[in-house]
Order: sequence, then C-alpha cells, then structure tokens
Amino acid sequence: MDIGGRGRAARAEREEVEQFRVAQLRRADVAQRARDRLDAAGRFLFPGIETTLQQDDWYLMRTMLQNGGDLERYLADHAEPGALTAALNWYRANVAPERLNAPPAQLPPIQAPTMGVFSTGDLYLTEDAMVRSAEFVKGPWRYERIEGISHWIPSEAPEQFNQLMLDFLRE
Repeated sequence: MDIGGRGRAARAEREEVEQFRVAQLRRADVAQRARDRLDAAGRFLFPGIETTLQQDDWYLMRTMLQNGGDLERYLADHAEPGALTAALNWYRANVAPERLNAPPAQLPPIQAPTMGVFSTGDLYLTEDAMVRSAEFVKGPWRYERIEGISHWIPSEAPEQFNQLMLDFLRE
C-alpha cells in the first residue's frame, strides 16, 4: 500500500521482522512531497470528504479508484452507514495533518528482506519513488514491475501478485 505501507514500515522497525512486503511502498523522503500532501489532505483528511466522494453517483471516488477491481461492489459496501468513514480513517490514522508540512520522519533503514511492487498504470505513485525506496532498505531488496495494472494490484492482477509474494517468501 501507499500511505498505509509507510506507517507499517515504521512499525516494522520496532519489532523483529523476518520479511517485509508492501505493494507500492513509498517513503516520504523519496516521494514528491507536494503531491503527497495534496493527495493526503485532499482525498482523506478534510472533514466532509465522505459527502464529496459520494456526490454525482460517486464521480470523484470512481475517478480516484480508476475503475479498479470490483468497483460497483466496493462502492455499494462503502455506501453502508459508517463504512466510508471507517475506510478513510485508515489513511487518517497514518498521516496526521500536522505532519503534512513537516520534514519527513527520520526512520531507520529497513533490515528485513523487502520487496517493492510497482504497477505502470498507477495514477498515484511513481516508479522513481519505488525504485529509490531501495536506498532505505539495509536488508535484501527486490523490485518488481507489473505492466498495465492500476493502483489496485492485488485486485486486478491477483495471480501475478500472489506468485510474486510466494516467490519472495520462499527466498
């Protein structure tokens, strides 16, 4: 994941971890800071975003999700009372608003074997940020690129993604 992955990376450093795997991991000090702030603040943090996301038959949400995965089921699930807020709270918990304009957190390098998976159709993350994430991994680093898939790799390419994960875990 993106924002969530960054939070899990920090938590992984506080525990003994044998392997660390996150699809689309990016570090704040690698990613484009202005784009990150806009993404986080504009999409997840400001009050009332739930209403905005549902307007015009979920137009903004459909645009953000790039029609990935089982979009209609996903939207129906999030139309249930409280469901969208609960989903957005995942991102809100990982990016405190006061951190948006602060310098990047100084995190220790990741010691565990780490694999980064990037998809060429991702509108939110850049390949450069993924590749440069290797600079922050002290343990073994593996990079994989999946062609033509959007941000939603596990949903859109489950067989390919699962095979990458299985191969990585066997290393």
